[in-house]
Amino acid sequence: VVSLDEGGFEVSTAPVLYSSARGVALVELNRPERRNALDFEMVEALHAAMVRACEDREVRVIVLTGAGDAFCVGVDASRLAQAEADAETRDARRSSREAWPLWPLDPAKRYDYQGTHNFLPAVDKPVIACINGAVAGIGLVYALYCDVCFASSSAMFSTAFVRRGIPAEHGLAWLLPRLIGQAKAADLLLSGRKFGASEAERLGLVAGLFLADEVRQATLAYAEDMAMWCVPAATRAIKRQLWEAPFQTLAEANVMFKTLLPGCLTSKDFSEATRSFLERRPPSYRDE
Repeated sequence: VVSLDEGGFEVSTAPVLYSSARGVALVELNRPERRNALDFEMVEALHAAMVRACEDREVRVIVLTGAGDAFCVGVDASRLAQAEADAETRDARRSSREAWPLWPLDPAKRYDYQGTHNFLPAVDKPVIACINGAVAGIGLVYALYCDVCFASSSAMFSTAFVRRGIPAEHGLAWLLPRLIGQAKAADLLLSGRKFGASEAERLGLVAGLFLADEVRQATLAYAEDMAMWCVPAATRAIKRQLWEAPFQTLAEANVMFKTLLPGCLTSKDFSEATRSFLERRPPSYRDE
């Protein structure tokens, strides 16, 4: 869906934009006039974009970012206020929430990661967050369920939930202590304070910082390098190991490694990885 800006150029009004090139799918939240605040249409479009990226055999890595100067500042407060003021609207909102698509249940994937908003660990390809600006509330939930996060050095972060009168959403009170420790997670969740990108990097929430006008290109370059050099079967296996680990003992983690290893060794790409290394050339993986 497109409209025209003041210069007569086409501007997409779709809630989520999707494009792919060089093995990377770029998924972009697209409500810049609302700082990419989440609404029902965006949730559905984001699910659809992730399904599309998963089904595309040419896509090896997914980058999630926001249009404009924000990643996602949380749920659209104007939608919530309208729903609260109107009982019928509130009922419709509840029905709409119930109709939101859950990630398709897959017996091979952990049920804990099958919710409407915490499904990114169940995506079998790496998802890289490009935090291009402000991120808060459910926007932070989405960012932290990505596998790797990069951020603009000017980005601002907040959990925000306690200042909106609600508990930490969608497992963030479980995830955040595992990322940064109990005391630091308690600080961020119980205060709801804003903190900058340098603190986010120091805490370990983001893997690297870039200037605002460089963060997208730097993130895409990282994703393209991963898509080129990393064996798809091994990438899937390691992502699964990482997200299963919080539920496992060391012995269980070793059993999982032994279970996953044969599938990697019998992949045609395993042989290609060895040949390309010995021949000192870029690999040509076919995900077979």
